Amino acid sequence: LGSIRPIDTVIHSKTLGVAGRLYVVNLAVRTDRREAMLNLARAMDLEFTWNNATDMHSKDIQDILERIRWWRNLNRVNETVPKADPSPFKFKWADDVLDGVSPIGHSGSDFWPSSFPLSPLKPLPLPPSPDTRPSVLDSYGENGDNFGRSPLRPAQIACWHSHYQVLRRIAEGDDEVAIVFEDDIDMEWDLEHRLRSMWGALPSDWDMVMLGHCHSEEWRNPALKGAPTLHPAYHTLCTHAYAVNRRSAKRIVRRLRTEAFAYSRTVDHAFRFLSSRHIKVFSVYPPVVVQTYEMGSNIVPGRTNKERVHWLEDSALERIALAEQL
Repeated sequence: LGSIRPIDTVIHSKTLGVAGRLYVVNLAVRTDRREAMLNLARAMDLEFTWNNATDMHSKDIQDILERIRWWRNLNRVNETVPKADPSPFKFKWADDVLDGVSPIGHSGSDFWPSSFPLSPLKPLPLPPSPDTRPSVLDSYGENGDNFGRSPLRPAQIACWHSHYQVLRRIAEGDDEVAIVFEDDIDMEWDLEHRLRSMWGALPSDWDMVMLGHCHSEEWRNPALKGAPTLHPAYHTLCTHAYAVNRRSAKRIVRRLRTEAFAYSRTVDHAFRFLSSRHIKVFSVYPPVVVQTYEMGSNIVPGRTNKERVHWLEDSALERIALAEQL
């Protein structure tokens, strides 16, 4: 018994040992995905906290899209040019973005949905019909003059809003660390053991740990000492699963709601940008959580079903499927 490592005798945790709570972002109409995640929770003896995702067809999403257009027009660099996107706008971070201590309250883009109670903003006029205005384009960097070629889509705004809402819950909650899962994922069967083994290698000032990601090249940054699969993030996209601490969630929320930055791109690109300049992000490589396409996507309808479980050493979903055949 003297040779047994302490980690091998740790009592199982329903929140994976390193977190106080496990959130799952789930659209209410996707009961099929919720049931799949419940099966996963039962098999692995996990406890999930559900966070309702935002429907891209909701009025709030249309409100946000109109407010982006309104804010950019109001903050044009050259007020003499026509009010048409893309016109360079003045970029400035909110004054409180470095505050990881004070209550986050409400500010910036929090007021953009018309459903926000007692909003200080005056209602906007209805969009013209037919709407022949130029599309509102995604923007990059932090200068207000770097536009992409793609119009902002309701689906990506809804995805941003969904992750923003769960980050607010973490920032306002009591858990020092929380893990966020999307609802179409698979994970390593021994995920708790893996996380416990690597967590002590993180520096005290870590902000996020990307557990599931895509289009990444995480091997390019050397692994942390004592944790061969944990790296400083290099280029992680997708938001299949990530851990965040409460202090960092407060600062991330303050950046995500800054008007010049809010909803300016897909939320994974926002995390990627923040990790390059403003927050300390780490990634697990190979990822220990992967996305499955078995039940279709509300964000990208018609996406081809791809087999990703081969990225896992010991797929939890494969174990469940094998058990159901017994």
